[in-house]
Amino acid sequence: MASNGCRHSLSIHAIVSLVLMLLAAAATCLPASAANSPKQSNKPSLKTVQSPDGDIIDCVPSHLQPAFDHPKLKGLKPLEPPMRPQGRKAKSMAGGITQLWRASGETCPQGTVPIRRTTEEEALRVRKYERKLVEGAGESPSTNHEYAIGTVEDENLYYGAEATYNVWAPAVANNGEFSLSQFWLTSGTYATNLNTIEAGWQVLYGNSYPRFFIYWTADGYQNTGCYDLECAGFVQTNNDIVVGGSINPTSTYDGQQSEMKLLVWKDHKDGNWWLEWDSTVVGYWPSSLFSHLANNATSVQFGGEIVNNGPSGVHTATQMGSGYFPEEGYRRAAYTRNLQVVDATNTLFPVQSLSLTAGKPNCYNITKGVNSDWGTHFFFGGPGRSDTSNPRAVMASNGCRPSLPIHAIVSLVLLMLAAAATCLPASAANSPKQSNRPSLKTVQSPDGDIIDCVPSHLQPTFDHPKLKGLKPLVIDTHIQARKSMAGGITELWRASRETCPQGTVPIRRTTEEEALRVRKYERKLLEGAAESPFPNHEYAIGTVKDENLYYGAEATYNVWAPAVANNGEFSLSQFWLTSGTYATNLNTIEAGWQLSKILIYWTADAYKSTGCYNIECAGLVQTDTNIVLGGSINPSSTYNGKQMEVEILDQNDGNWWLDLNSTTVGYWPSSLFSHLADNATTVQFGGSIVNNGPSGVHTATQMGSGYFPEEGFGRAAYIRNLQVVDATNTLVPVQSLNLTAEKPNCYNITKGVNSDWGMSFYFGGPGRSDVCP
Repeated sequence: MASNGCRHSLSIHAIVSLVLMLLAAAATCLPASAANSPKQSNKPSLKTVQSPDGDIIDCVPSHLQPAFDHPKLKGLKPLEPPMRPQGRKAKSMAGGITQLWRASGETCPQGTVPIRRTTEEEALRVRKYERKLVEGAGESPSTNHEYAIGTVEDENLYYGAEATYNVWAPAVANNGEFSLSQFWLTSGTYATNLNTIEAGWQVLYGNSYPRFFIYWTADGYQNTGCYDLECAGFVQTNNDIVVGGSINPTSTYDGQQSEMKLLVWKDHKDGNWWLEWDSTVVGYWPSSLFSHLANNATSVQFGGEIVNNGPSGVHTATQMGSGYFPEEGYRRAAYTRNLQVVDATNTLFPVQSLSLTAGKPNCYNITKGVNSDWGTHFFFGGPGRSDTSNPRAVMASNGCRPSLPIHAIVSLVLLMLAAAATCLPASAANSPKQSNRPSLKTVQSPDGDIIDCVPSHLQPTFDHPKLKGLKPLVIDTHIQARKSMAGGITELWRASRETCPQGTVPIRRTTEEEALRVRKYERKLLEGAAESPFPNHEYAIGTVKDENLYYGAEATYNVWAPAVANNGEFSLSQFWLTSGTYATNLNTIEAGWQLSKILIYWTADAYKSTGCYNIECAGLVQTDTNIVLGGSINPSSTYNGKQMEVEILDQNDGNWWLDLNSTTVGYWPSSLFSHLADNATTVQFGGSIVNNGPSGVHTATQMGSGYFPEEGFGRAAYIRNLQVVDATNTLVPVQSLNLTAEKPNCYNITKGVNSDWGMSFYFGGPGRSDVCP
C-alpha cells in the first residue's frame, strides 16, 4: 500500500530496480537526483545491457518512458502502428545493419523500450550544439551550420517522407561539432515557430560510431524538442532499436555499402507522425506536440549537415558524408536514394523535382541523378578543410577543396615528358588539347585521321577545374523501355580492325589550324532562343512541344555525306537538349552527325566561352575504347541504295550519358552545367547548315541527303523513332512535334507517325537552286 492509500504505481521488480539505482548513486557519491538526470537516464528498468561501444542500455517499461512525462501525454499508453503508406516496394531495399548493443544477441523484454543512458555532462554538451538550420526558413540562429541538401520544390502538402541512406563514420574535428545525414519534415518559419521532424544518422565529436538519431522542435529550436528520447516527446513502441544507439557496420571506401531506410508518415486517423527503420516501426511523435505540423508538412529536405567550430578564419576539418566529394560516386561518396514523399491519400510518390543547395561547395558539395533503380537520388559530402590526415588531398588556398591527386600529378609529368620528346614547349604540346597527349598506341585511318589511344584518366576532360583528379565513372543503369534499332556502320579508323587497348580512349589528333577553323564556325542557333548571334545558320527542325521536363532523348538517323560549298560552312543532323535562354546562359547538349562524322557538342553559356565539339576541350568524359568522337562514319547512305543508320541516346543519371547504337560512349558531368545540372526543358531534332554564300546568293551547301523530304525513303534524310526520357528514366515516344523550316524553298521538313517508325520526319534540300536563289 502506498502512502496515498491507493495501489502502488510500480511493480515489485521496478521498486527493486529503483532501490538498486539509489544504491548505485550512493556508491558513486552522487545524489539520487543527479543519477536520474537527464530524464531518459536511469529510469526504472527491468534489464540493463552493456554495449561494446561503452553505452549502457536500460530496458524501461514502455509506459514509463520519457514521452509520458509531457503534460499533454501523461497517463496515455503507446498506440499500435497505423496502416503504412501505399505504393511501397514489397521488399525493403536496405538492411544488413544493426546496432552494436545487439552484438551479443541481447534484447529488451516485451513491454519495455531500450533507452541509452547518458550523463548530465553529455546531455548538456549535446543540447548546446543541437540547433539546426532548415534552408530558407527565415532568419537562422545557427550561422556555423553548413549544409549540402536537396529540397522538394513543388508546392504540395506533405504527410511523410522516405529515403535510403548509406551510413558512414566521418571524422569530427572539434568539440561541439557533429556530422549527419538526415531528412527534415517542416512547417512554419523561424518567425512563426518553426516545427520540424528529423531522422537520420549522426557522428558527434568524441564518438567513432555513427548513431541513429531523431529530433523534433515546435518553436524553432528555442525551448521545445530534443534529440532522441532526451525529453518528453517521441513515444517509442519497439524493443529492439535504441534511438541514439551506434550503427554497425558502416560503409567503407571502395568496399561494402551499409544502408538504412527511414520512413516517416502521418496517421490520418490520430494525426501522429510514425517512424520506421527498414521494416521496423520504431514509434511516433504525437500530433499534440506541434502547432503547424499538427496538420501537415509544407517542406521536405534531405541531405547532410555539419557544425563548423574551426578557429576564426580556418574552416573545420570535420567531414560530411564519407569525407569525399560527390564526384567520387558509388562506394566512395555518401548518398541518399529513392527519395519519396507521402501525399494526402497516404500514398508514397517518387520525388520528381529536387532543388540542390551547397552552402560551401568547395568544402561540401551535392550532385543529383535519376534512374530506374535509385529513383531521384544524390551524392553529397566532402572533407571540409583538407590536411595530411586525408592522403587524397592537400591544403588548398581556401582551406577546403583538395588540390591535384597523385594520378593527376603523374599525368602532368607524362605530358611534360611527351612535350620534351617531340621538342615542343609544354604549352604547344597541349594545344589543341586533344592533340599529342601521351598515348599507348597510334592508328592511321584511311581518311588521313591519326587516332591516339590516350590513357582514360589523361583525356582532356580532366583538365577542367571541376573535374581535376576524378576518374571515369561507370553508368549505374541503362534506360528502361529501350530496344536498339540501328547498326551496320562503323568508323573508318576501324577498317583494318585496329582497336585501342583497355584503359585508353581513342582521340582524333587535330592541328591548331584545324581547331581554330572549327571553333570559328561552331556556334549553333536554337529556334526561339531570343536574339540569335548567328543569323547565317539555317534549320529544318522538330521541337517537342509538350511542357514536361526531359532527362534525355533518343532517335535513329540515316547518315549522309552532303556537299558543303564554301569555307566555314557545315551540314549536320542532330538533336539538342537545352535549358535556359541566350539571356540566361543557355545550356545545350547536342549529338548527331556532321559531314558524315560523329558529332557531339555542349555549352553552358550560350556558346560564348564554354563548350566545344567532340573532345576539343575539357567536357565529355569518354569511357569507350572503340568510338572516335569526330571520326568518319562508314559507310554512309546512298541515293536509291542502302540506308546506313546510327541510333543516338542521351540519358541523365545526374551526369548526361551518351550511347551510340548499343555502345556507351561516355558522359557530360552535371557539374559542367547550370540549367542542365537538373534537366532539359526543350528537345529538338533536325538539320542545320551555315550559309556563307556571297551577298544575295544562297549557298549550295546541302542539308541531309541534298534532296527535299518529298523524295521519301531511300532518297531523303530522315530521323525516326523520336523518344524522350522522363523523370523515371523511361523512354517515352514523342507524341507531338512542332516543325520549323526557315527557308522551305531551300530546306524543308515533313513529319509522320506509324507503328514501325514511331514519330519521324524527312528533312533537307539542295540549298541554292531555281527555287532557292
